[in-house]
Amino acid sequence: MKIPALLFATFMFASLAGAITPAQEGTVDYFLPPSCGGTPGPQPRPLAVTADTLRHHRIGGTLPVYPEAAKMAGIQGVISLNVTVDEQGNVVEVKSWAGNAPVLAKAAVRAVKKWKYRPVLIEDEPFAFLGEVVFTFRLRKRAQVSEGGNSPVRRLACMVDTSGLLYSVNPEYPRVARIAHISGTVVLEMVINKQGGVEDVKATSGHPLLVQSAIDAVRQWRYQPYMVGHEAIAVQAHVVVKFHE
Repeated sequence: MKIPALLFATFMFASLAGAITPAQEGTVDYFLPPSCGGTPGPQPRPLAVTADTLRHHRIGGTLPVYPEAAKMAGIQGVISLNVTVDEQGNVVEVKSWAGNAPVLAKAAVRAVKKWKYRPVLIEDEPFAFLGEVVFTFRLRKRAQVSEGGNSPVRRLACMVDTSGLLYSVNPEYPRVARIAHISGTVVLEMVINKQGGVEDVKATSGHPLLVQSAIDAVRQWRYQPYMVGHEAIAVQAHVVVKFHE
């Protein structure tokens, strides 16, 4: 008997520009992106935090060095990194996810890997956390690198429904997972490009037997392009894919 894969998609977006909410009463140390509503659940691990939280918790490290090759070639721009920090405040993963200058991205990643953070505490318990670090590389009278800037890919505050989803396919329920009676949730990170196509899909959590099926399906999805005024922009999002027997 074939067991269907029932797909439920929930969109979670982290806001860079919107309001932020204190995660703990009486503290200004730690902030979470605004909720999209619904019943609060247990805190995810690692926690998704704002860029401001990352800056506030950094206690060590230096800015990237402007690469000589980039200066000679007149290369400048904005680089956005996804940074994961463990419970002790050590940087455990850095990935470049936005920006079109690999030579600048390499320099940014190299620098951030050496950064140190103060742990994020919730009720005195340290949590691993992840967020975005943005660098702006500018060539003026002299080369300058600063933390901050307008990321090439926008993170949206919330998406309350799937009305912008123009085309989707359900993931196939992997045969091995069916036999083993494995079900559950896969959380995927993706970029919706200016044309509404899905790019850079990767899993942030989920059972290994379910992850690839979810990725293969979501890569085929198509959205109505997200508009700011009259301009289409790329956005980063997380989608939750649920497999139920």
